Amino acid sequence: MAPGADLCVIVRWHPDAAFRRDSRTRRIPPGAQEHWADRVEAVVTALESIGYRAAVTGPARAPHLHTAEEILVWRLAQGEDRTWPPAGAWDGVEATCRANLGRGYASLEPDPYELVDAVLTTARRGDSGQGMWTVVALDADPVIWPPFAETCARVLWQPDPPFRRLPDGTLPAGAEDHWRTGIARVRQDLEAGGYCVREAERTHSPDLDDDAGLLVWRTRAVDAP
Repeated sequence: MAPGADLCVIVRWHPDAAFRRDSRTRRIPPGAQEHWADRVEAVVTALESIGYRAAVTGPARAPHLHTAEEILVWRLAQGEDRTWPPAGAWDGVEATCRANLGRGYASLEPDPYELVDAVLTTARRGDSGQGMWTVVALDADPVIWPPFAETCARVLWQPDPPFRRLPDGTLPAGAEDHWRTGIARVRQDLEAGGYCVREAERTHSPDLDDDAGLLVWRTRAVDAP
């Protein structure tokens, strides 16, 4: 979510049929790149003309790898006035995000979530509290990558069953401490592994949530603000 926003969504733009990559031959029609750039700019301009902020965020998407562009669209809360994202925030980051033209990764590198999962697995291997909670690493859509990130994933933390909210909505004894301890431990493990970690702006709560989501990324040291 964009900082200071009280509403945030992803708008997905698809090119006209004449400029789409041929799924059979993998051919990119002439003018596809120009069509992509021009039309996405027009969509961003139209959204901003009716009072929204809009930007193409995260590693670049292109017609030879993707079928669509994703645009982050948000509305600033009253009284907020922020310029975001920073200029050139993802310059130089290769389009190694998962292509949405099918399964598979666009480079020989592992998926970012696999790298995060390896850090979590190594940390848990020597954890005497094994089984106290569940941690799952997942893909993060490139559009939600933080500025200056060179790799990014999501992590989903889930409480151990004895500490989950009961059917009548009440919490078992110790649930809040279990959540606080578990999320802090996962954050500690990830930061020790060289990752930046961010929770949602709205604080996770065992009263309202079934799990806690974290955004996890590595920052390009040469460009870090």
